[in-house]
Amino acid sequence: MLRSFIAWLDNYLAGEEPTAIVKAAVGLMSFAALMGVILGSAAIKTGALVVVIFVILAMMLILLADRRRIQREADEHRRLLTLYCDFIVDPPRPTIRVLKWEQVVFIEPNGDAKETINIHGVVLREKLYFLALRSTPRWEQPPRYRSRVKVKARSLLVDGARGTSWAITSSWRPNGELDLLAHLHQPAAYGSEIRLEIERYWPGKCIPLMVKRNHDEFTLRFRETMPVQYATYEIVLPPGADAYYDPLGFAQANGSYSIKSDRKQGRCTFTFVAEEILPNRLVGIKLELK
Repeated sequence: MLRSFIAWLDNYLAGEEPTAIVKAAVGLMSFAALMGVILGSAAIKTGALVVVIFVILAMMLILLADRRRIQREADEHRRLLTLYCDFIVDPPRPTIRVLKWEQVVFIEPNGDAKETINIHGVVLREKLYFLALRSTPRWEQPPRYRSRVKVKARSLLVDGARGTSWAITSSWRPNGELDLLAHLHQPAAYGSEIRLEIERYWPGKCIPLMVKRNHDEFTLRFRETMPVQYATYEIVLPPGADAYYDPLGFAQANGSYSIKSDRKQGRCTFTFVAEEILPNRLVGIKLELK
């Protein structure tokens, strides 16, 4: 009987969040203790003892389930590490040619940012396992902001419809840069096309612009491993806000780079457009609220 109960409880816990389980356990223990105090009968006290034993058993199963989850993650990370080591030891060369990079950021009055990045590219390696991206806010954010950054990635179909999600691995560098690895479902072969959408919620990313009312920079920079043919970066300010702007990293008369301002649904927008961005060149827009 006990063995059957343990098997049932293990299956039940596998489908529940740890927080909900702990709350339920604490509630059961509190209720059992209260009944034992109020009624004071031996039967109630015995029942309370049984409940406590079962709760302890449940907590042990939670720890075992969490250990299994950690083990699965460690095994997956080891597998990825093996693949990536083979990938990294090759001579550094382009991994993907980006045909189109479209980035849009919606800024909230408190400085929070919601970003969408659409990437369409052609694979330049024999096999491509992941896309490596790096970004950073233009100010030194405290850790409490970094821990709340959320990133999602999914494939895009040819007609623009959203496909299935990709696995994301993220890590922070000491200088505040965020490294993202977007893992393909299967290795992509040379010459194949990749379409990907990345959604990113970044609390406090634009605090210098919106709260401190300093100038802020919205820039793009790509390494030699990811040449870009065409890119746009659209900044959408909160309703009622407007800004002065300057080109950053290029002259206004440059034919390869341009900036245009507009209003969409009552919100002021600035769009940076670039063709054939040179590797490691920082280009974009500098904004300051009016």
